[in-house]
Amino acid sequence: MARLKTRNETFGRLFNYANNGITLTGIVIATVAALTIIIFILAELAGGFHNPYIGIFAYLVLPAIFVIGLLIIPVGMWRRRKRLIAEGASLAEMAEYPRLDFNDPHLRRIAFTVLALTAVNAIILGSTSYLAVDEMDTVEFCGTTCHTVMQPEYTAYQESPHSRVRCVQCHIGPGASWFVRSKIDGLRQVWKTVWGTYHRPIETPIHNLR
Repeated sequence: MARLKTRNETFGRLFNYANNGITLTGIVIATVAALTIIIFILAELAGGFHNPYIGIFAYLVLPAIFVIGLLIIPVGMWRRRKRLIAEGASLAEMAEYPRLDFNDPHLRRIAFTVLALTAVNAIILGSTSYLAVDEMDTVEFCGTTCHTVMQPEYTAYQESPHSRVRCVQCHIGPGASWFVRSKIDGLRQVWKTVWGTYHRPIETPIHNLR
């Protein structure tokens, strides 16, 4: 019985510490990121898309957001505990579970709002991530939107037999390692573009798909 009481007090304090806006925000962020990752995984398993940039969002960006959400949770709990101690709360008071009475209309409205916003955020994050990835996969993005320095090559590409093949099919290799490598190399290319230090004309042949 003593062990059960100690366990209940521990969980009670954790619930009490988690009863703050920062921690709840972290929970929402982590939950939305996790749900979106699951959606991407299920879509990929179902063969819903074949996009070389999907791995960046689904397996790099979203997990980073998920981790950030998880890190926010203990920060809020620490701040909540610190405030309770500063206010002179006793260990018994901090061990009390928060009272969740759904007969209270105010609490019901808050719960409904949180659930609705979580669902909306999941839909928005999933949709915009997929649309952004789909846009970056287009030939127009590679030739005009992002790589303006490639205008001569883009013009030649449009008039060549290669116009039937998308840029990313040749210039981004398969697997997550090529996703990461292409983005790291892209940072170098952006730096050279900003400072105007890239080769004119673009060097050929291309090595390592870049």
